Parts: sequence; C-alpha cells; structure tokens
Amino acid sequence: MVSGGICCESEVTTLSEVTVVRVTEDNYHLFADMVFWRQQGRERTVEEKQVSASMEYKDAGKALDSGHLFVFAAQCAGRFVGWISIVFMPKVSRWTHGVLYIDELWTAAEHRRRGVASRLLECVDALGEQTEADAVRLYVGTDNADARSLYERHGFVIQGEAFFMERSGETRR
Repeated sequence: MVSGGICCESEVTTLSEVTVVRVTEDNYHLFADMVFWRQQGRERTVEEKQVSASMEYKDAGKALDSGHLFVFAAQCAGRFVGWISIVFMPKVSRWTHGVLYIDELWTAAEHRRRGVASRLLECVDALGEQTEADAVRLYVGTDNADARSLYERHGFVIQGEAFFMERSGETRR
C-alpha cells in the first residue's frame, strides 16, 4: 500500500526500502513475532518463529476483517519493525460519518527517528478518505514528548485535558 525509502538499519546511513502492509490473517504470524519482541524485549528465535508461522490465527483474522479495525505494519528486510492500529468508529448522526482512533503506534527503538512512524501515519490519511471519517483522535502520555512532537508535525493539536480510564478484566457483567 505505502512504500518508500527509509533508513532501515541503525548502523548505516543509506536508505533501504520499507514497505507498509496491512496485517491480515495470512501475515499475522509476523505481527505476533513483532508484538513478542515489544513485550519481551527480544526477538523470537528461529525455532519460535517457525512455531508462530505454523499457528492458525483465525480469531485475529476475524477481527482484522471486521471493517472497523485496521492494523498496518512497517516491513524492513523481511520483518515487521513497527505498527499502527486504527479503529473506525461510525457515528449515528446526520452531521458526521465517524472518527478514526489511533489505538497504538509503535516502532522498534533501532528504527525510530527514521521516518517509519510517519510512514505508518500515512495510512490514517488514506483510511480517512476511504471511510469519510470527520476526524482522527488519539491519546498520548503527557510524559511522552517525542510522540507528542511527532503527532504535532502531522497536524494533531491538543484539544484539552482528559483522564484515561480503563476497566480491566471481565467486561461482560
């Protein structure tokens, strides 16, 4: 979908190709490997990746085919190095079509400040046109100055202060 030259290796200064692809059931194992990397602080071994690739991800595929969840990953040298998760929230109103929410944007530390996150944010613009969304929203930690700066460079403005609230555990009562 989106591609372009982005510096991909931290130790080199030449540009390498980074492609942004939509995450589907077929490539979800690569996404699962990247999430493991983020959560565990290490990449999976070759053997662990083989197990991941052999697994079925039907539940993930169902969610990704819902028409409301869009996950895109930045791919470099055959592996995913960042992702953006976007949710389309339709609004029942004659004044608005709906809103896109950026649920999560992450880039591996060694690939930051190389344009990967900006490339992933381009997916939001394309989805905005496709869904006719009226706005894009996100929350960012008050202590995350780097992310706030990134979002501001992409046209986001602070619209006030709010509390982030969450109820964990069983959601069906």
